[in-house]
Amino acid sequence: MTSDEQGGSPVLSPPPLRTPPESADDSRLGQHLLTARGLQWLHGANGDAYALLLRGHHDDPYPYHDLVRRRGPLYQSPVGSWVTADTTWRPTVLTDPSFGMARYDGTPAEPQVLPFRAAPRSAGSGRTTPDCDRSGSRGWDRPRSMPGRPIWNRRTARCSRRLTDRFDLVADLPWPAVTTVTAGQLGLPDHQHDPFARTCRDLARIPDSLLTAQQLSVVRAAQAALVDLTALLDRMPHADADRGAVALLLAVIAVPAAVNLIANARLALAAEPDQWSLVRGAPELAADVVRETLRLDPPIQVEARVTHRETLLAGRELPAGAHVVALVGATGRDPRRYADPDRFDLRREVTAAPLALRGDLHTAPVAPLVTAQAEAGLRALAERLPRPRTGTVLRPRRTSVTRGPLAVPISA
Repeated sequence: MTSDEQGGSPVLSPPPLRTPPESADDSRLGQHLLTARGLQWLHGANGDAYALLLRGHHDDPYPYHDLVRRRGPLYQSPVGSWVTADTTWRPTVLTDPSFGMARYDGTPAEPQVLPFRAAPRSAGSGRTTPDCDRSGSRGWDRPRSMPGRPIWNRRTARCSRRLTDRFDLVADLPWPAVTTVTAGQLGLPDHQHDPFARTCRDLARIPDSLLTAQQLSVVRAAQAALVDLTALLDRMPHADADRGAVALLLAVIAVPAAVNLIANARLALAAEPDQWSLVRGAPELAADVVRETLRLDPPIQVEARVTHRETLLAGRELPAGAHVVALVGATGRDPRRYADPDRFDLRREVTAAPLALRGDLHTAPVAPLVTAQAEAGLRALAERLPRPRTGTVLRPRRTSVTRGPLAVPISA
């Protein structure tokens, strides 16, 4: 562990795990995770807002985002990361070539808990997820690269017709609908759709595991899921590097993001019954619901980068190798940018597109897919549920990067 002083805040972070998690035995990996968890807990107990966010023991992360915003445009957390909740600097962090997914030599920055970067073997040796947009995912942001919206609508409507009067909003509609559509895009045969769905569930925790120390069992499940995804792809004809890179991008990022976006949107509408009535009467408003949800409660909350060279950001000189975190979830609630920012409002005047799912190496290529699937899911719910009643929402823990409920009981 290292200790330093930056602006009066002592920095104490565990050394990074410089080997792939699958190469570390349970003792070594477990000790690393416990050390990282303990330091995040310690810094949170001492009042650091970003460390409290990394703990992941909250139902609502936005009070911590507000605390970070009050620290100014950029501050260094004792965790070791430079953190910003400022709308102005988020695009710079995510799009400027001075920032990358790892150090210039490919090693992770110290505040990163795990070096999950390798794509499945079928994606080719040396291919890493940061390069997905430069290879197989190139073009997925163009409509012709994706199946037509009528296909999504039909498959999602088919799933919604199977719903009973009582169902789980997360498990019974978004997961089967989104994974079925995505498996079809990848060319997987019907009998492999269920295994693909199970694989996606275990892979969904990878983004969180980069910054928040997970339980050992969660990390091992994600590793096993990577192996399972490789096996699914290897059974397909014409398996190649691009297909493997795209599959990883869809399974880790797009599928969970679409599921969480649907669930977050429905929960936001549950608090505004009059606006749910509007959507019921005009299903085309699903696109507006998605846009407002991306502003208010996006499925991807945090993005992290590493400086490749000395960089000036928000008036601070950052050395090469500095770990920089942008709280994407905070940008949509910036009171300088939005009036009444904590309220879901379909009638809100659109002055700028939400910053969520934009400009990022991983999320931007699949953003059209995520939003289109979410719109299809919301239209299906609007047709199926005239006056839904929402039960107690169950939320996962240790999810500082992603945002979505674990279970939402619904009564039709």
